[in-house]
Amino acid sequence: MATEDPTVNRMRAAASTFAGSTATTLLVSIQALVMMPLYMIHIGPRMYGAWLATGELLVLMLAFDMGIPNIIIQRIGAALANSDKKAIGAYFATGATILCTFAVGLGLILAILAPFVPSWVHLRGAEAQLLQNAFLLDIVAICLMLINFIFQGLARGIQETTTINVSSFLATLIGFGTTLFLLKTGHGLWSISIGVTVRAVLTLLGSIGFLLYGVDQEIRSSLRYDREIAKEFRKLSPPMFAAGVSYGFMNNSQVLLAAILLGPEKATIFGLTRKAADVARNVLDAVGNASYGGFANLFALGDKIRSLAVYREIVAVYLAVGLALMCAYTATNPSLVGVWVSKDMFGGTALTILIAISTLVGGWSYLTLSLYRSTNHHRAVSSALLVECLCRLPAMIGFLVLFGLPGLPIGTICTGLVSGIWAHIKIRNITEDKVMNDARQRFVWGARVTMFVVGVAICSLSIKPSWAFVLGIGGSLTLLAVAVFLGVDPLLERVRSKVVGKFGKVSQ
Repeated sequence: MATEDPTVNRMRAAASTFAGSTATTLLVSIQALVMMPLYMIHIGPRMYGAWLATGELLVLMLAFDMGIPNIIIQRIGAALANSDKKAIGAYFATGATILCTFAVGLGLILAILAPFVPSWVHLRGAEAQLLQNAFLLDIVAICLMLINFIFQGLARGIQETTTINVSSFLATLIGFGTTLFLLKTGHGLWSISIGVTVRAVLTLLGSIGFLLYGVDQEIRSSLRYDREIAKEFRKLSPPMFAAGVSYGFMNNSQVLLAAILLGPEKATIFGLTRKAADVARNVLDAVGNASYGGFANLFALGDKIRSLAVYREIVAVYLAVGLALMCAYTATNPSLVGVWVSKDMFGGTALTILIAISTLVGGWSYLTLSLYRSTNHHRAVSSALLVECLCRLPAMIGFLVLFGLPGLPIGTICTGLVSGIWAHIKIRNITEDKVMNDARQRFVWGARVTMFVVGVAICSLSIKPSWAFVLGIGGSLTLLAVAVFLGVDPLLERVRSKVVGKFGKVSQ
């Protein structure tokens, strides 16, 4: 029987992961689109802003995964390259044991802190009690999500993500329906927390089903707790843990900072102004998630030339998708917030532009750091993330005090550029990239800047709070930008040929 080309396997796994993550992200976007006006009516801006801020605190807890999922992806990707299925089973089982134990401990600590959380966002009395109770249920959901990360790590490491993606999508759909039903039947804030918990439970059940029925029998029979691997985790986890927490604080603390320093109403304004960019960031993060395991596998094979080519292609795909989405976000965000909830909830043109830039820079920075980490440079990347966090948090707080809400994305831009450039240089060094200046890429960057300027111009000159304007301009600008980038960027040649091939088959 012919052996499949590993390059084809990597591309197929990356495409599957990206498609699945994007589908779930789009569903979450539809949920936000439908639910946000209902949240404003049935929950109110103040209470929702408080939940949004404390919810961001809990999302931050997802960074407390001790770095185990990323270690799992890298180690299993390398083991797959060597066809070592026993090592795959041992790494997964050992990591799962450690992470499950940690998740239980984290949940207990958060439950102890729950009574104090409402006062952080200026709530008292009955409002505080309601938020505390919802917070306790949210803790359960977050711990289950944390445990599910280990299954995602296994799926990405062995490059078999379809089942995980499908179960995640279905769980999100059912959670969405649960929240909508409860909200319409008068359950208020509980509707969100119950819906999130339903989603977390079903996602984990789907992942367990993947392990039982979708993983190779030889891997399942090799599931065992390995003390030597546990020692390896204990050695690698502390810096990875620090890195994960640093990343969480950097990227999941802005609404919380706004609520603490400016009040829950301002937090709501910031959250709603940023919401569409958050959706885009989830799509962009899928680029990194889809490529992490395959890149680790490729680099482990020792092909530096191929690794460099794939790295350049991944970054080019990220920039093409990211800039297309940010052009559309910038152009339509004032109109979107106005027609979606209220123009009073829009944080301003300057804030929109800065959020767009910070989304691109922050996502690109983490992408390059992740790819460098996948080459078995865990400690270096962990140290870089820790240093960036120690710089970004004070920067965001300082700029927030000086400039108000626009100060939050300014802090992200300043630190993200430094860390991203550092990781980019490191990857160039280990792949022995000798190209210092490429005239073709200067032309590509000209096209990128031009498209973003078009988005800024539309944002500044044309605000029409109508769905026809938002969907028409947003969709048209996204497609135009993607077409331009595919046409001018030589690094997207493989992607371009696949797109042309797909359209050719459809037209036949």
